[in-house]
Order: sequence, then C-alpha cells, then structure tokens
Amino acid sequence: MEINFMLSIYRLQNVSQALTYYKEDNYYSKENQEEYSEWYGIAAEDLGLKGKVKLKDFNYILNGCDKDGKLLVNKKIKEQKLSYETYYNVKNEYNKLINSLNIEDKYKDEISIVIKKITESNDKIPAKIIDNYEKKFSSLINNSNVISIDKKDKFKSEFKKINLNYKKIADRRPAYDLTFSAPKSVSIAALVGDDKRLIDAHRNAVKYALSVVEKEYSQTRIVENKNRNIILTNNIIAATFEHDISRKIDPQLHTHCVMMNMTKNNGEWRSINQDGFYYSSKKLGAIYQNELAKCIKKLGYEIQLNPNGTFDIKGYTSEHLLHFSKRSLQMKEMGSKNQKDARKYVLIERDKKVEGIPKKLTYNEWKNEAKILNITHPISSNLNTFNDPNNINKNDILESIILNSIKELTENDISLKKDKLHEKILIKSLGIFDYNEETKVKTEEYLKKKLI
Repeated sequence: MEINFMLSIYRLQNVSQALTYYKEDNYYSKENQEEYSEWYGIAAEDLGLKGKVKLKDFNYILNGCDKDGKLLVNKKIKEQKLSYETYYNVKNEYNKLINSLNIEDKYKDEISIVIKKITESNDKIPAKIIDNYEKKFSSLINNSNVISIDKKDKFKSEFKKINLNYKKIADRRPAYDLTFSAPKSVSIAALVGDDKRLIDAHRNAVKYALSVVEKEYSQTRIVENKNRNIILTNNIIAATFEHDISRKIDPQLHTHCVMMNMTKNNGEWRSINQDGFYYSSKKLGAIYQNELAKCIKKLGYEIQLNPNGTFDIKGYTSEHLLHFSKRSLQMKEMGSKNQKDARKYVLIERDKKVEGIPKKLTYNEWKNEAKILNITHPISSNLNTFNDPNNINKNDILESIILNSIKELTENDISLKKDKLHEKILIKSLGIFDYNEETKVKTEEYLKKKLI
C-alpha cells in the first residue's frame, strides 16, 4: 500500500536551508519556480506581500525583515556558516596552533584528527559538539608530560578562542514547511489525464487548510506576571510553492507552504507557537483532503475511501497507483511508517537530482507509460446528487458520525480532545461536509447539548 501523508510538517533550521530547498528545488524541471508560487496570509498582505514570491522578498522575510529590508523581529537570524575567507583563515589558525605544540606525536596526531573533524566544512557546529571537542583537546593536552602547566592552559585557551568562530549560536527558527500532497489518483488524473480543474481543486484545498491554520493555530506566547500565556493572533505569512513531480520523476501534485516564524500581536512581531499546528497535523491534513474531496465530487468524479483514512478517485487500479508511486515505495522500503519517519527519511535519503528535464518531456513520458498500462482515465459527470438537501438528510448523518466518533475516542480514554474528534469526523465523512460551516459548528452544538 502506498504511504500517502496528506500533510507533513518540517521545522526549517536556518535561512540557507530554506533558500536552497525552495530556490533550487523545483525538482527536475527547467520551469521558473516563481511561476508556481504565491504569498498567503493576513500578515503577508499587511506587509505588501501579494502574488508571486520574489526571491528578494522571500530572503528578507526569512531573515525577519520586511520587503524593504527593515528588521521586524527582535533579532535578525544569524547565518550559520563561515564565509569562505573566514573559513580559510580559521583553518590557518588551527594549523599554527598544531605547529606550535611541542607535544608527544601520539597526542599531536589525535589533536589533528579533532581539528580535521571541526574543519570538514564551513558549517557552524552546535555548541554541545564544540564543547565535546574542547574536552577531548584538554584531555590530550593534560596527558602530555612535556608541556608545562602554564603552556597547557595557554593552548587550551587558544583552542577555545579559535572555536568561537565555529560555535553555532542558538537562534530563532526562520520558518516551517507545511507540505500538502494530493492523493496519487488525483495527481494522475490531473497531470496524466490532463484534467487541470483538479490542480485548481488542490490549490483551493491548500488555501482552505491554511485559512484554518491562520484562524485556529496562529499563536504566540506572552509572559505576563511570570505567567506564560498562549495568545491567538489570527495572522500568518506563508510562501507557497507548487510542485507536480516527485523525486522519482512520478506525477505528484504537492505544495510546500513555507510559514514564517513570525506573527503580529498588538502591533508587535513575535515568534509563532508551533505546538498548536505541529501537533494537529493529522487534523489539518484531514481538513485539506476533505476540502479536496468536496471539490472533486463537485467536478463529477466518484471517490472511494481507503483504510488508512485517505481517499482516491474511482477508476484507477492499485497497479496503476503503484506504478506512479516509486517515491512512496522507496520510503516504505526504508522503513517509513508514519509522518515522523517520513520527514526523517526525506531529509536523509534524497535522490540525486537529474537537472533540466523539461516538463513537456516528462508529461509525454507519463502518457506513454499510461498507454502501456492500458489506463483509461475516469470520466467526470455533471451529476452530483449528494449535496441535494431533498436527496438525503445531511444533519442526521453528521450527528450520527459525531456520536460514533465520540464513542470510539472515549472507549479506552474518558478524556476527549477536540482536535482528535474533528480529525475522526472529517475522515469518516470525507467530501461531504464543510469543516467551518458544518463539521465544526455541529460538533460544538452537539458537545454543548450533551454537556461533554
């Protein structure tokens, strides 16, 4: 079975990582990344960030600045790399230190190994690791029988001084990557079957999910009278980047939403509290796929629910889906069983890029593969009777789903978390109800009525 997570969330560690990942990572195509990007969020609009994402603006906002370069947050994010000039100067300082050591060869060789590890690249190193290197250095120096105590202290001091260049300073995280991925059947129908309306459906579902993030999970922490309070701010800044190709060059419609680690509260820019959206990723993924399923049904497609809580467009066989799921199969072979594993393996085992394959050529290859597999793409109809109020009583269905979901969640645990309840209701009713206007409202009404 394909591993298909509707939403994965990854914490971006520094600006360089974000710029590399999103500036150069339009996977294998020659297409301009800017053409498939868009700003989102109330805070983004307030800063004049609208439409396509320009690299200059993206760089500024990642560094906590507005589009004119004015610093908005308390501190600008520090670059966690040495410039190449500094890198070579620091290496020379280490070499001078080694050459000045009148010490036993065995200790000198081990010190050389320590310094080689430090200077393997120009990336700065976490303070804890630097501290371990310093302990190792001190131990080797202290073991020497030919260096005086005064010189031992001098060498250890010099080593620590040089290491300051390499020590990574704890810094504000620039952003978070929320990646929404369409079911494989939707990607095939849109990109191989040429129904571009499905791409619009994906885009609308992504925006819908981001609107929920903004309304429910844009939070910051405020300390008042020594008490730490979580405040809802209702504004985010997100740069969205749409891709349609997986790293195994399969059709895979997905959008990276780079949500900046900044939100505005009472006129002040503050860091976002990640706990809300990070630990509710399954609910947000369910909101995305529910909205996507609704849009797809309105286009006249039939959907089928999968055992893992996702859905697919009816009409494709498991063979068809697996053929175009080489990336997911690779993840499964690597041992990925959940979102946490998936995030880890995506970072560790990225395939080497094959640069510059034109999209037109890629699309033609997919179409040829579909012919070989004798794929007949599902045909949408104009009939969509489910939402006809005369056809079925939706309120009764929703109340029944709410009741069953509560029973399942409280079977072994009397506590009831609202996010988990929303998630379960959404999965049980994919493509039927609007989350904001129906699922959320009716759930609140039911809980109040039953005093749960």
